[in-house]
Amino acid sequence: MAKYNEEFKIKLVTEYLYGNLGYKSLAKKYNMGSETP
Repeated sequence: MAKYNEEFKIKLVTEYLYGNLGYKSLAKKYNMGSETP
């Protein structure tokens, strides 16, 4: 079973591509365990 659903993943990728947050900032914003891609 996947840890994150597809909708959440698409939201993160879209926010990464069109926003100004990097991996670490997004990981922290969404309280994700890892700060690496």
